[in-house]
Amino acid sequence: MKRLLKPLVSFLLLGVASGAVAACSTDSSDTGTAFTVSVDLSTKDAPVATHKTGRDLQVTYGAGIVTGQAEFAGENVDVELLYLINHYTNGNGPFEGFWTFSLDKDNTLSFDYAGSTSQVGEVGYVKGTVKVLGGTGKYAGVTGKGTATARRDGQTGTGAVLQYTLDLQLSGVD
Repeated sequence: MKRLLKPLVSFLLLGVASGAVAACSTDSSDTGTAFTVSVDLSTKDAPVATHKTGRDLQVTYGAGIVTGQAEFAGENVDVELLYLINHYTNGNGPFEGFWTFSLDKDNTLSFDYAGSTSQVGEVGYVKGTVKVLGGTGKYAGVTGKGTATARRDGQTGTGAVLQYTLDLQLSGVD
């Protein structure tokens, strides 16, 4: 449990501080280049902490970290998603988090992420928006935004695979 708490506390503090970060493009005339990134993220062995509360335990809240690999701008990158489940009721509700694409330790691209999920039977649907927070190395100076959608087979917190597609409009990517 201690192993999960330190990154979880850091994640939550980062979430509070995210309001102060404003590296996103606000120039509506610059649409950038379109990128589509597909990645499967499994919560099965990931550090995820969820709790249920309320009458009939219908409210779920928690946080987690999931990782995977994807192709981005013609290169293979490691993908990390840090997320906070604000309070789902019967699998439906808001979330927020952060995406990080890492080519290596010196070249990373980070996004702020927010949206909602809906549960229909045993299938969950996720939709949200992403905005570039900033980048390092070859991704320094990248701006843009996009959408993220996913399908989750299973209930929240059950070790499901999230099949994500990110549709991005980015400027400054070589």
